[in-house]
Amino acid sequence: MNRTILCLLLLSMLILPLAGCKKGPQKPDGLPELIPCKITLTHGSRPAEGVQVTLIKKNDPSFAWYVGGTTDAAGVVAPVTQDFPGVPTGEFLVLCQKTVTEESTANSAMPTQFSTLPKKYNSMDTTPLSITIGTSPVEQSFDLGEAIHEKFSAPKIDNI
Repeated sequence: MNRTILCLLLLSMLILPLAGCKKGPQKPDGLPELIPCKITLTHGSRPAEGVQVTLIKKNDPSFAWYVGGTTDAAGVVAPVTQDFPGVPTGEFLVLCQKTVTEESTANSAMPTQFSTLPKKYNSMDTTPLSITIGTSPVEQSFDLGEAIHEKFSAPKIDNI
């Protein structure tokens, strides 16, 4: 009998901690409903792989959720909002950036970063890309033109 009680006690010690576990991360309070979205980026007919995509909600400075992702080998990104799949409803600017790093040369001790996309795609003021998310899943494609090789310069930030 003591052996049975001991086995039950040990078994309950193993099972009880699992009973309170929740599967996956909990969505933060206030996170809006998320709609499945897929964006495909190309350079002409070639996929634009490794592009960092950020969606900025238009005309809503109080919108505080990160929305974005990185394109895969096929040039496709399924944006996430705060690590949860999907995008809230609304109109968004689409910002795109991709940099590559080249090793230092005899003339430079530091590696140099180059952008492969025109600067216009990484600015809220100049991006021509936008997407509207309604209540149904969205798939949209954008052609970014030919890849470039331009020395990357970080945006200036005043008043720091």
